[in-house]
Amino acid sequence: MMVALAFLLASPIQLEPDSGQFANTFYHVICLAEQISCSGEKFETFWRDELGWTDEDDKALDAVSSILNRIDDAAPEPEHAPVPPNFPGYYPGYRARYSLLSSVLDSGSVSTIEEVAANSLPAADAKRLAEAFTHFETRLRPWWEAQNPGRATEYSAEVISRMERAELGGLANQLGGFLESSLDRAGLHAIVAPYGGKGGRATPMEAHVFIEYLPDDTTTDGAWKTLHELVHILYDNGPLSRHQGLVEQFLEAEQAHSMAHYVLLNEAIATASQLIAFERLGVEMDDFYSDSFIPRVARSTEPLLRAALAEGSTLYSRFAEQYMVAADAELDEEAFSPQYMLLGVGLLGAERYPEAAEAYLKLIPPRSLGTPDESDEAFAEFPEVNVVRLLTHGELGSEKELFPADSSNAQRRGFVYSPPPTSKQRVYLISGESEGDLVEAVRKFAELDDVTPSGFLLTLE
Repeated sequence: MMVALAFLLASPIQLEPDSGQFANTFYHVICLAEQISCSGEKFETFWRDELGWTDEDDKALDAVSSILNRIDDAAPEPEHAPVPPNFPGYYPGYRARYSLLSSVLDSGSVSTIEEVAANSLPAADAKRLAEAFTHFETRLRPWWEAQNPGRATEYSAEVISRMERAELGGLANQLGGFLESSLDRAGLHAIVAPYGGKGGRATPMEAHVFIEYLPDDTTTDGAWKTLHELVHILYDNGPLSRHQGLVEQFLEAEQAHSMAHYVLLNEAIATASQLIAFERLGVEMDDFYSDSFIPRVARSTEPLLRAALAEGSTLYSRFAEQYMVAADAELDEEAFSPQYMLLGVGLLGAERYPEAAEAYLKLIPPRSLGTPDESDEAFAEFPEVNVVRLLTHGELGSEKELFPADSSNAQRRGFVYSPPPTSKQRVYLISGESEGDLVEAVRKFAELDDVTPSGFLLTLE
């Protein structure tokens, strides 16, 4: 409790607006290079249709991607974890890439990138990275100058002012105490969206929050989006040892679906924080998140979060237990559905059976997905993650340790079989005589109400 109370006395997080051409160019590049969660298809369409994508653009983007990939490859292996952690900072390669990108953004100008990047990269890579960003800034400049560029800077400053009036900086600070995390300052970047519509997305990167800004976006919209993303940053910055202990709490829980609760925890806390921000901002919004589960789990989490902030308790005490009980009450029997149970999953056979994989991902969309190569050791790194294996009957011999080979059900067109679990991990074999039968089995599997039993969950006549 003393950790959380200390944050109540600390200064609110200082937000610094930076929405000029360099910040916007930076976002375009890392979005196109798939280094950040963004409206990627819309940015690609803009560069292809509006600016006219060129071979030189290809070369510059390839240079950025290859340099960042080498950073990833050189990073040490992450510490052992029984399931994929629900925060990206667990992965050393991610932290190394984002540390470099953050320093590039903080440099404030393409003219200083080479010098800054040379602290982390070989001289040749630092030079090439600077050249690539310079290329894209030059390409983007005519469009940027035609967009009333000063409005982006004004908007980000107005968002910060709106947050100050609603005391959201202080709320973020309290949330830092709850998450046993801290953040002295953060950059806020309004990115002029190169597409139409309403409600651009927001995303974090280390101590930076980006908002894809559209003309109709209000400063109130920007305020709650910024608070939401600050919570993700704070969650990500929490002590690794505390995160590891948190995973164990979910693994030890009685619920068969407890790891699905864990998969949603980061987003549930950020969205529950957003609901608290709505109250302070005077926002009434029922359709605040396009997802089947997150809005509901966020609402069940909100009163728990309010109580924790009032008491000065933290995420790592009894919050996980209370969170799971509240989520169970909200979801009821839906918590046993494949759509919830398998929010975190390793999907094997996706490359060999693309039609079945496409059907699976459409009908049972995961939030944490692994599609490794086809090997028995594919999930050795995360031994408690749930596994779905797509296969045809001719491959059942390779699953003799999991599947009763003498079962008459193996003679049917298709089936779904789940062997008795020996740990928190659940394994589901979805098999068909042909890929068409396999696709049908996937569709039937998606219609089940409860996938917690062992044995044959369904067969195709």
